[in-house]
Amino acid sequence: QTENQKNIKEGLEALLAGQYEEAGECFNAALLEDPTNTWVHYLNGLRYHMMARRGDVTQYELARAGYEQALKFDPTNTMASLQLGRVFAEQKD
Repeated sequence: QTENQKNIKEGLEALLAGQYEEAGECFNAALLEDPTNTWVHYLNGLRYHMMARRGDVTQYELARAGYEQALKFDPTNTMASLQLGRVFAEQKD
Protein backbone atom coordinates (compact mmCIF):
# COMPACT_ATOMS: atom_id res chain seq x y z
CA GLN A 1 0.00 0.00 0.00
CA THR A 2 1.43 3.34 -1.04
CA GLU A 3 1.42 6.41 1.16
CA ASN A 4 -1.20 7.94 -1.12
CA GLN A 5 -3.47 4.90 -0.78
CA LYS A 6 -3.03 5.09 2.98
CA ASN A 7 -4.05 8.77 2.98
CA ILE A 8 -7.15 8.03 0.90
CA LYS A 9 -8.14 5.08 3.12
CA GLU A 10 -7.70 7.11 6.30
CA GLY A 11 -9.59 10.01 4.73
CA LEU A 12 -12.51 7.74 3.84
CA GLU A 13 -12.59 6.32 7.35
CA ALA A 14 -12.59 9.82 8.83
CA LEU A 15 -15.30 10.95 6.39
CA LEU A 16 -17.52 8.02 7.35
CA ALA A 17 -16.97 8.83 11.02
CA GLY A 18 -17.98 12.46 10.48
CA GLN A 19 -14.47 13.71 11.24
CA TYR A 20 -14.35 16.17 8.37
CA GLU A 21 -11.24 18.11 9.35
CA GLU A 22 -9.20 14.93 9.65
CA ALA A 23 -10.62 13.68 6.34
CA GLY A 24 -9.57 16.94 4.73
CA GLU A 25 -6.01 16.60 5.95
CA CYS A 26 -5.80 13.13 4.44
CA PHE A 27 -7.40 14.10 1.13
CA ASN A 28 -5.21 17.20 0.81
CA ALA A 29 -2.10 15.08 1.41
CA ALA A 30 -3.32 12.67 -1.27
CA LEU A 31 -3.90 15.54 -3.69
CA LEU A 32 -0.37 16.80 -3.14
CA GLU A 33 0.87 13.42 -4.35
CA ASP A 34 -1.64 13.07 -7.19
CA PRO A 35 -3.27 16.42 -8.04
CA THR A 36 -5.22 15.05 -11.01
CA ASN A 37 -6.96 12.23 -9.15
CA THR A 38 -10.64 12.74 -9.94
CA TRP A 39 -11.81 10.55 -7.05
CA VAL A 40 -9.83 12.38 -4.39
CA HIS A 41 -11.23 15.69 -5.66
CA TYR A 42 -14.69 14.12 -5.50
CA LEU A 43 -14.14 12.92 -1.93
CA ASN A 44 -12.83 16.31 -0.89
CA GLY A 45 -15.92 17.93 -2.42
CA LEU A 46 -18.10 15.43 -0.59
CA ARG A 47 -16.41 16.36 2.66
CA TYR A 48 -17.25 20.03 2.17
CA HIS A 49 -20.76 19.07 1.10
CA MET A 50 -21.33 17.14 4.31
CA MET A 51 -20.04 20.10 6.33
CA ALA A 52 -22.51 22.36 4.49
CA ARG A 53 -25.37 19.97 5.19
CA ARG A 54 -24.46 20.06 8.87
CA GLY A 55 -25.14 23.78 8.88
CA ASP A 56 -22.02 25.57 7.64
CA VAL A 57 -23.51 26.79 4.37
CA THR A 58 -20.29 28.62 3.49
CA GLN A 59 -18.86 25.20 2.61
CA TYR A 60 -21.16 24.81 -0.41
CA GLU A 61 -18.77 26.90 -2.51
CA LEU A 62 -15.87 24.57 -1.69
CA ALA A 63 -18.02 21.49 -2.31
CA ARG A 64 -18.90 22.86 -5.73
CA ALA A 65 -15.22 23.55 -6.46
CA GLY A 66 -14.24 20.01 -5.45
CA TYR A 67 -16.86 18.41 -7.69
CA GLU A 68 -15.92 20.73 -10.57
CA GLN A 69 -12.24 19.78 -10.18
CA ALA A 70 -13.21 16.10 -10.25
CA LEU A 71 -15.12 16.70 -13.48
CA LYS A 72 -12.25 18.69 -14.95
CA PHE A 73 -10.00 15.64 -14.68
CA ASP A 74 -12.72 13.14 -15.64
CA PRO A 75 -15.86 14.54 -17.28
CA THR A 76 -17.45 11.07 -17.05
CA ASN A 77 -17.34 11.01 -13.23
CA THR A 78 -21.06 10.51 -12.73
CA MET A 79 -20.84 10.70 -8.94
CA ALA A 80 -19.28 14.17 -9.13
CA SER A 81 -21.99 15.24 -11.61
CA LEU A 82 -24.73 13.94 -9.35
CA GLN A 83 -23.37 15.61 -6.24
CA LEU A 84 -22.74 18.87 -8.08
CA GLY A 85 -26.39 18.84 -9.13
CA ARG A 86 -27.39 18.30 -5.52
CA VAL A 87 -25.28 21.28 -4.44
CA PHE A 88 -27.04 23.45 -7.01
CA ALA A 89 -30.44 22.16 -5.89
CA GLU A 90 -29.69 22.68 -2.21
CA GLN A 91 -28.56 26.24 -2.95
CA LYS A 92 -31.60 26.83 -5.19
CA ASP A 93 -29.27 27.56 -8.14
